Amino acid sequence: MLLFAATLAAGLGLGVGLGAGQRTAAAPAPAASREDAYRANNVGVALLEQYNHADAAKSFRRALEIDPTLGLAKINLAIALFYVPDLPAAATAAKEAAAAVPDAPQPHYILGLIAKSENQADVADAEFGKVLASDNTDLGARVNLAQLAMQKREYDRALELLRPAVAAEPYHVTALYNLGVALTRAGKTEEGQQTIAKFQALREAGYGTAFSNNYLEQGRYAEAVPSTGDEDASTGAATAVPFSFGGNLGGVGDPAAGAAEIRHNAARGFRAVTFPELPERQRDLA
Repeated sequence: MLLFAATLAAGLGLGVGLGAGQRTAAAPAPAASREDAYRANNVGVALLEQYNHADAAKSFRRALEIDPTLGLAKINLAIALFYVPDLPAAATAAKEAAAAVPDAPQPHYILGLIAKSENQADVADAEFGKVLASDNTDLGARVNLAQLAMQKREYDRALELLRPAVAAEPYHVTALYNLGVALTRAGKTEEGQQTIAKFQALREAGYGTAFSNNYLEQGRYAEAVPSTGDEDASTGAATAVPFSFGGNLGGVGDPAAGAAEIRHNAARGFRAVTFPELPERQRDLA
């Protein structure tokens, strides 16, 4: 049996994402179809955590074939396509998701990452700004906006973005490094050197977190959102709860390591759920 660990949205401060699973303005799908769409969406989330981005995109498309109004799958499709990577398709999907679920920060975050990767600084700044307007605490939006500000030599703005980010997450080496650079370039040499020294100590100790281009390492709004089974039948509203893979998917993985991951996550307030039909659903994608 496959095991997953999922952390409650409140535990990660994801209250802004609570509308991520709501339906677009259309007649609700029948209950059976709705459940099938949720299952296909969750298969896609699991496949993304296996770094199987292309099949994840297929699963999200299958969810939308079953229920075209499922905003959750629209959001997740954009995320999967971004990691394939198929940036033109991801941008199109993200714009569709933003139109369908206007309060969701994820589509704007993905559009910001795409624009930044294509050196469209003004577009990226606008998209990350929309994320920050929805969630003023989001680390990913703050770091990306600060990096864009430093490209324009707007060091004071970068400091305004980074100081609260580092105060909230002092062990995030990406935020800490960028703060050190911004301080140094702003002429605050001594404080900048002290901050860079903290960054180097964390990096050498291997005790810290960082952003990268990998899935699950590029900000929480670049992570797919599963259905929790708590959706309201009339609205399809879903609590935004990211999965943490903790088991054997499709014959790949180490069950013992998966069990250890479950225990580790349980200690952090995660809850384990079972998804026994995943192997069958995964075979359907072939």
